Parts: sequence; structure tokens; C-alpha cells
Amino acid sequence: MAGGPIPGRTFSRHWQTAVDRPSYTLGAWLGRTGNHHDGDWAVLCAGASGSQITTSFQELRYVAPRQDSPSEALPEPPYLVDYDDDYFDEKMDLAKLVDVPESDRDEMGVDFVLAMDGTRWKRYRFSCVPAMDQTIVAHQRINIRGGPGPRVAQLVPSSFEVEYNNFGMALQHGYLTETTVTMAAHASESANPREPLWFFVLQFDDSNQGTVRPLSVPCGFWSAEENPASIPADIVLDPTLQFERIGRDSVAPLSTWTQVLEDLSFTIQTKMHTYVLGLGDDEILVLRELQKHRGFTSNAYISDECPS
Repeated sequence: MAGGPIPGRTFSRHWQTAVDRPSYTLGAWLGRTGNHHDGDWAVLCAGASGSQITTSFQELRYVAPRQDSPSEALPEPPYLVDYDDDYFDEKMDLAKLVDVPESDRDEMGVDFVLAMDGTRWKRYRFSCVPAMDQTIVAHQRINIRGGPGPRVAQLVPSSFEVEYNNFGMALQHGYLTETTVTMAAHASESANPREPLWFFVLQFDDSNQGTVRPLSVPCGFWSAEENPASIPADIVLDPTLQFERIGRDSVAPLSTWTQVLEDLSFTIQTKMHTYVLGLGDDEILVLRELQKHRGFTSNAYISDECPS
């Protein structure tokens, strides 16, 4: 958008468990009564059915936890899920690209459809087993394009009757699937793990945002087969609620799976967030004026660009 950033705007991530349906559909107008970061957003108007949805995957990266945070106790409930995520930003800033050998470069991020249920995945080939105890992250972004601008004057009238103080729009869903490999407990010191291996990451499709994904479908799995017909039977969803500290007072809930593949043990953890654009004070004043003249049609534009 020309003219630089608009004063007063905020961008925040609302974190939730990845196995649940997104709390906010892309393109939804949101409101809340408290100050910035105070309370959950309420959905005022659902996302536009004609909005264009685009998806992208970043290259695989190695990530590491903050050195001073793993031993810290998590905050007491209620947990903050969209307040500050400085720890998360630092973790991602320090992430390093996975060093992919020449033989695997054309086999990283290949589209794959599982014959069993038609689910769509990204497939990554590893000719050599990844380094033990190092964590690899696959990051998928799902963005809305072409939706916010024409809808600036279409907030439901009741949104102002209940005196919401803040307004925003859900612009992006982000899924981060991390996996770590270790030697299985039963493996001998002379174990020689099979190679190559393939890592599969579920592709989330927001073209049908209201669907509920079965819990039997993990967010990722490993296989010794390039073209498996089904999800491995040995991958197990951990029912224990787990969290990752993403800021001084904030956590993100984790969906966790474990898998044993011959002599190797894998942990797969996924966290999910919705990126919310909070409107600036001047933009809210414009919306209030438009609501006073409900017959008025606006061509005002709201940029739908999320921070990278």
C-alpha cells in the first residue's frame, strides 16, 4: 500500500491448538470491548465468500529454544494467547536454513496426496537422517487477498450498539510444525537407521474453513516410504495439554504427536495462530461515520498485507 504504514494499527497473533477449527475465519471482522490485547476478539461479520485464499510454505529451518526460558514455569491460567510473543519472534529470527544436499533439493516440498483419504501434504526427502536432538520447523502461511478493501463499510450495525472499542480483521493463519528425532529407547548403540526418510507435513486448506479435521490426521509424520498409502499406525496423539512460552507472559498451546520408526523416535509438535490486523483510531472514526450513514457505499481501502 502506498504512503507507508497507517498510524495506530496493530498486528497481533491469536494462538490456539492446531487440531481445532480456526477460531476466526479469514476475512472476518472482529471487535472487542477492552483496550488493545484485553480479552478475546468477537466475530462481528464472517469472512467474505469471494475472497481469494493463498498458501505458501517457507523452506525448512532449524530452530532452538531460548537458552533462558525452558526451565521457567509457565504462567498461571488464564493463559494469554495474543499479548506478546517476543520470545517466538526471537526464536524465528535465529532460525537457520536446513542444509539440503544436492540430491534432495528437487525433493523438498513436493505436493503429495494420500490415497487413503485424499489429504494433501508437503513431502520432504532426507537422504541422511537429520541430526539428533535438533528441531526442524515447517512454516505454512494462509493469507486472504482481495477481501478487506470493499468491505470497509460493511460492519454489522450492531457492532457499534454494544460499544466495541477495537476493531480488526483476521488476515492470516499460520501453522508451524516442528519435528525432532532421537534414537528410540530400544535401539542398540550399533543401530544403523534406514535411509532415506521422508517427512510429510499436512497442508491446511482454508478454502473450506468451517470443516473439522479428524483427530486421526496428524499435522506431520515420518515414513520410510516415498509414497505411503496411509498414515502410519504408529503415530500417537499425546492427549496431555502442552504449551510453549512465546513471550514473558504468553504461551502457545501445542498439539503433539510421537512416532517410532524402527530405531528412531520422532516428536511432532504443531502450533497455530491467526494474524489479526487491528485498525487505527482514525480508521475506527471513519467506520463510525460510515455507520451513521448506512446507505453510504465506500470505496475506502484497507490494506491486507501481513508482516512477513
